[in-house]
Amino acid sequence: MKILIFGELQPFVHEILASLNSITAEIIIAKEWSGCAALLSSYEFDAVIINLRPTGFGGSTDLSLLHFINANYPTTNKLAILEIRRFDLDEDEKKRCSKLATDAGANAIFDNGPNIHKISNYLKAILDFKEKKSNIDNNIETLPTLVDYLKQQAIVCHYQPIVCLKDTRNIVAYEALARSKAANLFNNPKVLFDYASNSQLFSDVDYACIKAGLKSAKFLPKNAKLFLNLQPRSLSNFDFPERLLELVKYYNLSPSEVVLELTEQREILNSKRFYTAIETLKFMGFMIAIDDFGEGNANIDVTIMVNPALIKISGRIIKHCLELQPVQAIISGITSLSKESGIKTVAEFIETREQANLLCNLGVDYGQGWFFGQARPIEDITLI
Repeated sequence: MKILIFGELQPFVHEILASLNSITAEIIIAKEWSGCAALLSSYEFDAVIINLRPTGFGGSTDLSLLHFINANYPTTNKLAILEIRRFDLDEDEKKRCSKLATDAGANAIFDNGPNIHKISNYLKAILDFKEKKSNIDNNIETLPTLVDYLKQQAIVCHYQPIVCLKDTRNIVAYEALARSKAANLFNNPKVLFDYASNSQLFSDVDYACIKAGLKSAKFLPKNAKLFLNLQPRSLSNFDFPERLLELVKYYNLSPSEVVLELTEQREILNSKRFYTAIETLKFMGFMIAIDDFGEGNANIDVTIMVNPALIKISGRIIKHCLELQPVQAIISGITSLSKESGIKTVAEFIETREQANLLCNLGVDYGQGWFFGQARPIEDITLI
């Protein structure tokens, strides 16, 4: 059984952990709203326990998280714990906070007073959490704040090959994929990027990942291009292209050796500045690719406006290419239109030779996936 605890106050977290000592559970703690959102999108939780503070003392953040969970994960059980130990609340204020939590979707409301043990009783009675049978501690992990994590400089990159489908021995590029060398929850890249996309640090994370990808790129084969992932809204930062060019030159690469792969984490914040940045990057010599083409309408709109050098056909489409005729027709249509526009195509998530052969016959130029090689640290690649 899995529990997520949201608490910005460390004493509150300790109180909740002590109250859960009688049940068996895997417990993850997050200190920020964005961290909670990232964890919820990456893992399935049986219960979320949220510190409920008065309005003006963090209560708006707590209620906002309740609303978010109720809207996006309605079946997840939400427990609001009214903070009475550190705030002097009268009965009217307690009732008001409780009503706000109920309206926000809380399934149960408790307080962290003398009867805090009722939380574990509720989990056992309502959600079938098990009584702990031994003295072994629960598995408890805390998600660091994104600011603290970035200070650790713990992001490294593994590299996955991209091959020519007409000659799969020909590796044309490597994609740099972010990994964490720190032993924490950021080892799951989805947690890292979802956290970033829900915070104001998305461009800082992009920059850190790009820096990690460039740092080891000098050890890659000289004839292979380097794919670097970039969220479109990072380009809303007016100086991002210049910072990127400076970084590429620092690691002795040319922009012509780099493909910037636009990933669609969140909406573009400033369209005019984004498209100006794209033209600047092209002028500098960078190639532009669109990731996950075929998922939703947004990346189609971006593709039309950006006119990229490459598009990467979504793995969600590719995985059905063998058994579904309509999918084959979609892929064939994408490749035909791309060739007319001078755009190269890459198929992601290729896992079998049969998929590779079919995609080649459908006109796809390049392939990427476990069939050609997993993402590996640079040390493994240089040994080949």
